[in-house]
Parts: sequence; structure tokens; C-alpha cells
Amino acid sequence: MSLFGDRLRECRENRGITREELATRLGISRNTLGRWERGERWPRSLELVYELANILGVPVLYFSDVDEEKQEEELKKNSVIQDLEERLARLEHSLDEGNTHS
Repeated sequence: MSLFGDRLRECRENRGITREELATRLGISRNTLGRWERGERWPRSLELVYELANILGVPVLYFSDVDEEKQEEELKKNSVIQDLEERLARLEHSLDEGNTHS
């Protein structure tokens, strides 16, 4: 098995979606989906992975073998994320101060 295949099968089963139903929604054969789940084959395009994630309601990175802690670290380094976190902290601080003066 592969991480991708294991996660795909587990997610599909947890949502009560049959292999045939998911394959139909993706426009692929049930056998192709089975090969993905067994780690014998991979989706032929990133678009299929995006569609798969959308149907199953998970982020695309759910199927990645990237360490989740590492993903979190990278997000914390992102300047846009840092700026948003700082703005949120200032807003929360302002709201807290407003509540203490009431």
C-alpha cells in the first residue's frame, strides 16, 4: 500500500462512498480507482487529485506524504499568514480592551 492509497481508501470508506460511485464521479473506471487505493497507479493529473479532494471534503495535502508538522512550520513562516495573525491579535486585543471599559 501507499500513503496516498491508504488515505484515499480510508477517506472514501469513512464517508460511505463506494468505489464505483467515486469512480463515476471522477470519470474513471472502478478498476483504476482500485489501483490507486492499492498504490499500483497514481492519478494522471493534478486536476483529478483536486477533484478527488473536493468530493471527499479534504485538503489536497491530505493525500501528500509531507509531514503535517512540517506543513504547519512552513505556514508559520509564510509572511501573509504572519501578517494576518498579527492583525488578528491586535483586533482581539482591541476587543478585549473595549469589553473591560463597558
